[in-house]
Amino acid sequence: MYRETDKGLRYYVKQGDQRVVSERATRTARAMAMGVTIDPSYAFPLPIFGINYLNFEFRGRPDTQLAILFAGVLAAGNIQRPKLGGTPFDASVDFFAIAVPSSDRLYESSGELEDERLLTWPLTTGLNLGWQYTPFQKVSTQYQFRFDGYARDRTTSEEFVVPASTVTNGFGGGWEYRRAGYSLVVNGAWFSRIGWHDWGFEPDPASDSTYVKYGASISRDFFFKVFHKVHLNGAWFGGQDLDRFAKYQFGMFDDTRIHGVPASGARFEELGMMRGSYSFNIFEQYRLDLFLEQAWGRDRAIDPAWQPITGLGAAVNLRAPWNTILRVDAGKSFLPERYQGIGSATLQILVLKPLR
Repeated sequence: MYRETDKGLRYYVKQGDQRVVSERATRTARAMAMGVTIDPSYAFPLPIFGINYLNFEFRGRPDTQLAILFAGVLAAGNIQRPKLGGTPFDASVDFFAIAVPSSDRLYESSGELEDERLLTWPLTTGLNLGWQYTPFQKVSTQYQFRFDGYARDRTTSEEFVVPASTVTNGFGGGWEYRRAGYSLVVNGAWFSRIGWHDWGFEPDPASDSTYVKYGASISRDFFFKVFHKVHLNGAWFGGQDLDRFAKYQFGMFDDTRIHGVPASGARFEELGMMRGSYSFNIFEQYRLDLFLEQAWGRDRAIDPAWQPITGLGAAVNLRAPWNTILRVDAGKSFLPERYQGIGSATLQILVLKPLR
């Protein structure tokens, strides 16, 4: 186990019957990851078994950090280098892939359209460049490479034309202002699909290969009595030419995540969100998080009215037997009536075994 200090990350070491922070600098941290993720978007609980690896001097460079979670069915990671060459510029690369297909479901006011259900496999990676031009402000540019594979599900109609598995290129920019516990972020991106063709029962020539997404958010953190924190966030997401596969959903790794909402099924072309959380954290050894989240989504193609979504969640992080760390994250949501069939509960259980 390890802890962030003023001198960087340090290991806890045993000294008699107590654990104290080692003065030896930590360059890497490794932990075996075992667990399960339960989300109604997948046909079965997703097993997690792999390695969580952190390297704070990647390839011997003290200015480069690497973080990877390889968990068997999924992989996620980030490489970042702040202050490139001593300048106010920074760069990072993100990536995510999952080997198990999720069920992409489509809902209208009458309920699910089972004959249009599909299986999807996503893979994404992105390059981010930032310029910290004042102590509190930063502008950034992003490039995103995305691959989406599509295939028929068991209920897909033979007459339904499946979308082409496609590569998407995205180019975007953003602006951040962070000061005194406040954080204001504005961003937007343009996306273009390669090899995209018409799809559906009556393939629509108007189905566009390009689309635009944009959003803004404001956050505020309140710290009190050492171990307590309250986080408040308000956000808005919109776009242009968003079809079924470009609209906003609520996956675990999405900026629009709400506890208890499955990663697939509920989707909107426009979202407004208010999210809050409370954390009780004792040196990352014992931690409790409580979440209350509210969103309003609108999809004009189905219904111009705003639809409410409420999410409740709780997460615990604590020491467990055999020098392990147990993490449990559970959520329950309350969805509009037309989404009642997709499920409204999610759960992730993860056991980390630190390795030396």
